[in-house]
Amino acid sequence: MVSEDSIFAIGSCHISHKPQSWIACFDDEFQLIWKKELPENPTQGLSEQRYDKILKNENGIVIFGAANINGGQSKIWKFSRTDGIIIWENLLNYYVGVRDFKLITDGFLITGSNESIGFVKKFDFDGQEFWSRIYDLRPGFESSGQCIFELNDGSRDLIFVGNCGALKIICQTYILRLNRDGNIICEYYFPGGTGTGIYDSEMEYLILGGCTQEGIPRIVIMHQEVTLVQDDLFHLTEFRLEQNYPNPFNATTTIRYQLPKSAFVILSVYDISGRLMETLVNEHKNAGYYAVQWNTEHVGSGIYLYRIDTGAGEFREVRKCLVVK
Repeated sequence: MVSEDSIFAIGSCHISHKPQSWIACFDDEFQLIWKKELPENPTQGLSEQRYDKILKNENGIVIFGAANINGGQSKIWKFSRTDGIIIWENLLNYYVGVRDFKLITDGFLITGSNESIGFVKKFDFDGQEFWSRIYDLRPGFESSGQCIFELNDGSRDLIFVGNCGALKIICQTYILRLNRDGNIICEYYFPGGTGTGIYDSEMEYLILGGCTQEGIPRIVIMHQEVTLVQDDLFHLTEFRLEQNYPNPFNATTTIRYQLPKSAFVILSVYDISGRLMETLVNEHKNAGYYAVQWNTEHVGSGIYLYRIDTGAGEFREVRKCLVVK
């Protein structure tokens, strides 16, 4: 029996090399109550649906996803909570990359990136679009909406959190307070990126998780009036050189390392005889996480060594990698 405590899940998979999407309902002991699969027989053709995000309210389940596997169009469905029957569906004439999907007082919101620009779209409970806004947070740079929240102060204003950066490197976090029509009331920004956030309606705080531009993990706490309350950095405590990935590899691999404090870093690659092949890093770096790619177009198959050295011999480590061509 479906109750308020019922748990709903969505997903997409491949069966017999054919994609299939599904929605399932479980009781509070995770026993399956019902499951609906589309298409019902995946061997008869490609599924034209992929489920990405799900919301639950007292009237049903709302799902946001793609109208086909290649992501050509977005789609919104509403399903019955009791048996998974489709109540309505709305095929949008565009595709958007969605990061957050939220239920609000008079509908629901989606936010993400559309053609490298952050956006917010508001829909009513019948899946019809109320309004759509784009926020070109820093013209000339890529931007994306990360999360969005409705405030509990009676205003029905919204808090929008977005990132902007260049070449996929996050440069700044933007926090916008919007009115119910999506227009900007006030804004705040700080260097670094935000990956996730939650809204504490009792304390009226927005709590954001992310990193500084140097890669140091942080938590930022904002009041809902878009004023900074707290900015805590979680400083690294040790030097570290990670195993490259992928490994073995053919053309390129990524080498990651971390610094608990600023240091002059030399990261070099050698062949098995100790001959220097390439120096990937040779400069001063601030504390943080770093990643560098090694391109092996100019070397043959075999075992190679990569070594990191910091100033004054404070840290040195060597790891092996395997090139297979």
